[in-house]
Amino acid sequence: MKHLNLDVVTSSHRFMAFEYLPHLKETRQYCVASADYPITHSIGNNLGTKLHYKFKFMSRFKFNFSVNTLARSRSAFSDVTISAGNGIGREVCRVFAREGATVIATDQNIKAATETVATLEGAGHTALDVQVTDRNSVEAAFKHVLKQFSRPPTVIVNSAGITRDNFLVKLSDNNFDDVINVNLKGTFLVMQTAVKAMIEANATKDSSIINIGSIVGKNGNIGQSNYSASKAGVVAMTKSASMEFGQFGIRVNVVLPGFIDTSMTMTVPDNVKELFIKKISLQRMGKPQEVAEVIAFLASDKSSYVNGASIEVTGGMH
Repeated sequence: MKHLNLDVVTSSHRFMAFEYLPHLKETRQYCVASADYPITHSIGNNLGTKLHYKFKFMSRFKFNFSVNTLARSRSAFSDVTISAGNGIGREVCRVFAREGATVIATDQNIKAATETVATLEGAGHTALDVQVTDRNSVEAAFKHVLKQFSRPPTVIVNSAGITRDNFLVKLSDNNFDDVINVNLKGTFLVMQTAVKAMIEANATKDSSIINIGSIVGKNGNIGQSNYSASKAGVVAMTKSASMEFGQFGIRVNVVLPGFIDTSMTMTVPDNVKELFIKKISLQRMGKPQEVAEVIAFLASDKSSYVNGASIEVTGGMH
């Protein structure tokens, strides 16, 4: 049985970052970032969390880590990933807390972050407000983590995401810019801030950044040209980042969720859902936990040779 210690931090606008403390007297960190923005049709959750927990992984590993989550679609620190207010982001917080982690939930909507924290197992969880489109807000969150843990998070989960759906010919400049700023720029700001902190603290070895994209970024979707472009950008940026950061020992991967049963998809009419489900080999929608478990895998050393990968969690959507 291999034993690992992990400190994770997550932030609002989905997960942002978490700290990872490995076995054998070594100290490592992880961050998961997620950004969920309180806008119409936000993907993910609104909240952030920080958690310390013992995490059994595939019955072979034990992780002890703290996670700081930035929610709203996903942004977390000291675990930076998540939309902690609901959906995938919140489920990521639960997966970590379930295993004994202390979660610091961060979200642009502090109320949503607080509500998420209230649902988590264990004690010691707290909520912080973070705006992933604001560099000052993101940097302040990392400074908070540094002050509290004396080291930067080394596992980042970026799941920031909102939607502003409309046909391309009717799409306004504001709706286009809002989606790009949250989904793409927010991911950029979190990654840049996190990696700078890791390098300055000489804490890059075995670090992991997990970005949350979407299958729509690969296949496109009617009425979502802005969202599709933002998520395609996340995939391309992930690949570029993996090439730049690999030399430091930092892995960067992206998860592409498909049709997941979240608050956002609850508003989709049943007849439209049926059309989507017919395109899924497993003939059902996915669950937020199924995405969260893949994120947990990418945050662990079980995926130590996975870098620059785009992992689809779609049930075989075609």
